[in-house]
Amino acid sequence: GGGRTQHALDNTFAGTYRIDRNDLLRFSYGTTSSFIGTSYVYRVGSSTYDPNKPGQSFQPQINHSADLMLERNLGNGTSLRFGPWYNKTSNYYQQYTPQIGTNPHGSPKFSPTSELSNGGTKSALGFELGLNHVDNRPNGVSYFLSGTYDNYWTTSLFQSGNAFVNIPLPANLVKRGVLVRNPDDPLLSAALTVDAHFGPWTLLPYVYYQVHGYYDIGHGLGTEITGPEQISGGYYKVNVSLLNRINKALTLGVRATNVTGNMHDGTPCL
Repeated sequence: GGGRTQHALDNTFAGTYRIDRNDLLRFSYGTTSSFIGTSYVYRVGSSTYDPNKPGQSFQPQINHSADLMLERNLGNGTSLRFGPWYNKTSNYYQQYTPQIGTNPHGSPKFSPTSELSNGGTKSALGFELGLNHVDNRPNGVSYFLSGTYDNYWTTSLFQSGNAFVNIPLPANLVKRGVLVRNPDDPLLSAALTVDAHFGPWTLLPYVYYQVHGYYDIGHGLGTEITGPEQISGGYYKVNVSLLNRINKALTLGVRATNVTGNMHDGTPCL
């Protein structure tokens, strides 16, 4: 089969415009590329990992991102940042089992072997807000509050940490441009991190909250989606760390996770 070579040109454009002594506007646009690993492109004797198979394509995955943020100095160590952002990925890697027919009772019949492709896509348009306060005095409280609106759509039903990162919708839906939500991307989320320090003692609470998460994506999926995704209610989690600085070289601490005792994650068990 010989070697395989792919090319990509990545670019970044960013700038800052100062409005006055307390306000400035930051903006950026750029692309990055991800190349599929050699061990996944070709394996000797493999019917799946073979770039010479008809229809296989291993063009690099291209990620586009842009943001426009207004930052304001509120004084006394406090600053505010907010603005919109956009992210889109084309040539999204995917591994799937294609449908090759229909069983006698009407259910889809799938191939016994997997296929590799980079025909997927994902896109997200959102808004971000961050409020930051820094108190460097020996006794004081610093904090960072963030909030995110994430309107995320994808051709993927499931994402993982593997090289191909997702299991896509059936090929007929991908070709029609059908997009679905993702359970890992709630519509609204917020986080609060606090550093309360008093002498040798430091208290570090962390609070996370999300609402309007998605689950049961692709309801009734064979070759068509027969129902809408389900939407979860609010979910929050609290972790707390307590530190005591014995001396410059030694600090002791204890950490408690899920101190509010939540019994479910962002997606309810059904």
